[in-house]
Amino acid sequence: MREQRDNPAGKLQTDVISVADATARAVQHIRQACKAKGIEIETDLSGVTVEAPSTLIIPAVAGLLTNAIAAMPAGGELSVTLVETEFQWELEVADSGVAPSQFPTSLGLHKTETVQSLPTILEFEAHAALHSVIQLAEKHCGDVHTFACPLGGSAHVLTVPKLITSDNQTQSRRAG
Repeated sequence: MREQRDNPAGKLQTDVISVADATARAVQHIRQACKAKGIEIETDLSGVTVEAPSTLIIPAVAGLLTNAIAAMPAGGELSVTLVETEFQWELEVADSGVAPSQFPTSLGLHKTETVQSLPTILEFEAHAALHSVIQLAEKHCGDVHTFACPLGGSAHVLTVPKLITSDNQTQSRRAG
């Protein structure tokens, strides 16, 4: 579902799409390439009705999937999960690839932190696809958290406030 809405200034149009639909299309697009590399894909996108700007969701999903596939050159498992709460939505992309041994259990990247300020994981976070996801999250008042999975690989969780609409204006808000 696509819809164009005026931004609060009324000058530009924002293309708003279903996060679940966009994520499902992205996964379908990479499914054949994953199969050829021996990567099994599991998704849980059901029950999520939230919408987001296409300028966020399309590149963010592509970046997270690209990063996960790059972490599994010899095959593995890829899990894509979407969760909606009252004030935000979360997209988790987890892979069974290799995470550096110095990788922390949890890493939250916020506007005040940069990849360069985290030298122990610089080689991992500097991956262009993931770095672009971090920038997109910041632009939309969201966060990206990265977790080392206990059985190997990593999970990247993109959390973004839901859009609220009133009087033909699209805005985002943070959960309070």
